[in-house]
Amino acid sequence: MSYSTATPLHSGFVTNCSSALRNGLLAGFIGALCACSSLSDQADAFASQQGWKRVIVTGDTFRHVSYQSRQASIPRQTVHVYIEGDGRPWEAGGFIASTDPTPARPLALELMAKDPSPSLYLGRPCYFGLATDTACETKYWTSARYSTPVIASMATALNHYARAQDAERLVLIGYSGGGVVATLMTQHLELPVSVVTLGSNLDIDTWAHNHRFLPLDQSINPMNSAGLDGVRHRHFAGALDANVKPDIIQRFSSKHNGEFVLLPGVDHSCCWVDIWPGLLHHEQGTQPEQ
Repeated sequence: MSYSTATPLHSGFVTNCSSALRNGLLAGFIGALCACSSLSDQADAFASQQGWKRVIVTGDTFRHVSYQSRQASIPRQTVHVYIEGDGRPWEAGGFIASTDPTPARPLALELMAKDPSPSLYLGRPCYFGLATDTACETKYWTSARYSTPVIASMATALNHYARAQDAERLVLIGYSGGGVVATLMTQHLELPVSVVTLGSNLDIDTWAHNHRFLPLDQSINPMNSAGLDGVRHRHFAGALDANVKPDIIQRFSSKHNGEFVLLPGVDHSCCWVDIWPGLLHHEQGTQPEQ
């Protein structure tokens, strides 16, 4: 039995400074940094380049790092809410819980950078430098990563944000495990909402079993407890995705009356960022209502 592992490294976000320097991988905004920095600092630098505002939002149990586009401060409009994957729950080959689950590559942050719509990136509990918060325990990014306290705190934080900004509607966009979180949040939100997931492990029991991972026994499985009545939801699957097999996503969509879209040539990390602008443009329901 093994453990779930990290998100693949991307040239825009580096964790091994000496290796990056040796191989000449410091590119884009990282090249502008005076010295190698934490993953949280790298995310902050990327967000700053986009002109986004960093805000700590308080939920029920946890604090959440968020990044807000300038357009998202305008009241009475639809806001796209991006939710990240699981990041790095384990280290040392998957046998020790990570001390910081922040992803080496925050892919949902890159997706948001391709989206001209009013957008909010809502960080998961204990990520992006908050792992030492009093409420944070390693279970909240391992076995309990999709538990009631996590989902409730994410929803409360988003409700606080939506009220403060006078938002009209929310579109939750979740990548990988972020799609699980997004799906489970819907029944706790105050505004009308729709959901878009990308390569998401929407049946966590089957997903863990397929990979011989330890069961996420303190988490909620959306396959059994999605609560999506009256919610429009669309689920994209990569035809080449070996992490989350398309049949898992297809079965979830069928059981819960969602829309399933299979994308040829796409795996778990490639090439969501490249194709995202086209999906936003062509898929009805992902653009803000006029």
